[in-house]
Amino acid sequence: MGGRRCCKCTARTFLLTICSLQLISSIERQVFDFLGQMWGPILFNFFSTIFTLIGMFGVYYRRVGHLSLFTLWQIISISWNAFVIGVYLQIPPLHQESSTDLLNLGTGSRSWWEANGPYCEAQYNVTAAVISYYEFRPISVQGCLLPFYAIETAQAAVHLLLTLFALVIGFYLLITFCTRQDDSFEFEGGFASYPSALPSRLHPIYSEARYIGECRALTSQPL
Repeated sequence: MGGRRCCKCTARTFLLTICSLQLISSIERQVFDFLGQMWGPILFNFFSTIFTLIGMFGVYYRRVGHLSLFTLWQIISISWNAFVIGVYLQIPPLHQESSTDLLNLGTGSRSWWEANGPYCEAQYNVTAAVISYYEFRPISVQGCLLPFYAIETAQAAVHLLLTLFALVIGFYLLITFCTRQDDSFEFEGGFASYPSALPSRLHPIYSEARYIGECRALTSQPL
């Protein structure tokens, strides 16, 4: 029993750690996606933050419903991050322009890292006529230590890896929480958590009824 309880506590602690890292990753991506006006990832990061908080609440308080929602979101998160990786690495058929439009929701905006990556020197056509914000893109970018698609891919890959861990541990805890009827007292702390479950003595009414029953049983026996 002690080993099983220790294993459950370790799994809960590990999943809470993964959730914390997911939360940090989502907030970090949200900041730079806001700077680049990438509305598709902005919506994903918003929901990812909400479901991560729900998952942390479900793990800490052992809520099966909350943990189920969190685990289901991990499947959606895996699909989204795989899609983002495919778009930025131009893996067929995600190399088409329509796939990029799903990231910016058709606004024409680009990743903030395209012109603001490490050591990037972006050049703009300042002599052009007045143009909208979304059309204001650099005509050339040179000297980048890492291209923008490599940074975006790395961010999505890290989030994808964390999501895979969260999915596996989440399923394990769901199975554990749903099949703990036989050891529920041990899991919650034993009878020590329920002092009223074991009365120290019987109520006088029950004691008298038992005494009367024993007397009747003796008098009904044949001589």
